[in-house]
Amino acid sequence: KITDLGITATNLTDTLRTKFNIKKGVNGIVVTVVAPDGIGAETGMQVGDVISEASQQEVKSVKELAERVAQAKKGGKPLLLLINRNDDMQYLAITFAKKK
Repeated sequence: KITDLGITATNLTDTLRTKFNIKKGVNGIVVTVVAPDGIGAETGMQVGDVISEASQQEVKSVKELAERVAQAKKGGKPLLLLINRNDDMQYLAITFAKKK
């Protein structure tokens, strides 16, 4: 679970590839839950999206994504995610609200 994004994601397995119709060559982690009130939902993330990159670096595990999210949030920088949705690649820019 990546609370800062309001999503739950997991490493890709053959079962998830079949469930979400994700092709063999696609790598990353798959979004399994999007909280309706989270940043992920606000930016248009959907269940079945594969996050391939975060901050222009390949994502191979949920732990890696969580670390990049924490770095971006701590540095006050937007987080750029490369999403593969049904073989359509798109970037999502996530900006974290500044703490008051």
